[in-house]
Amino acid sequence: TPVKPRCIGEQLQCMEEKMINWGDRREQLDRVRNLETNKVEECLQACDFQSVDIVTSSSTYPSSNTFPDRNDFCLVVNKINRICQDKYQARVFERSYAGQFSCSTFPVKTFESCKNSSNEVFTTEEVERAVITYARDNVALVKVFLRDPFFTQIARDQRITFIQFLGSAGGLVGLTTGFSVVSGVEIFYHLALTITKICKR
Repeated sequence: TPVKPRCIGEQLQCMEEKMINWGDRREQLDRVRNLETNKVEECLQACDFQSVDIVTSSSTYPSSNTFPDRNDFCLVVNKINRICQDKYQARVFERSYAGQFSCSTFPVKTFESCKNSSNEVFTTEEVERAVITYARDNVALVKVFLRDPFFTQIARDQRITFIQFLGSAGGLVGLTTGFSVVSGVEIFYHLALTITKICKR
């Protein structure tokens, strides 16, 4: 099998520079091959700044009304079954829930119906209470939702061009001092005459 190249040592800095300049046309990093369409497409430049807004919410899990009808119910039952089959784990399990329930609380029929993944699980109210109690102490359901990524495209442009600057500067000078192009030619003409007269002397 061919050895895949790896970035080590100074190559890591080189790779970091490539990642920062990803999408930069001057660095010729603005093209990438789309593996799905097998076409070379334009690659957008990497963002200079990324922000993530985090919103969290929580609720009681499991719910005693819906948990017996969920697939998670059998997952917990199978876990309890594995615990009860090991004498050491079963001892700790029954000590932790002494006075509430024990391994004998769960009939074999319940374990078998969950193990076979049957649609109808054999259960009783006592079994449901025991499973829900164990799940609340040992199970947490975490769901992570990521928003669709978006970016703000900013176009850079000159606020004023050189020609516009000359026009504005000439207009301001003409407005405030009465200076014009003709005045500039006259000043140059009189300076030239003065220098000529001085040189003749």
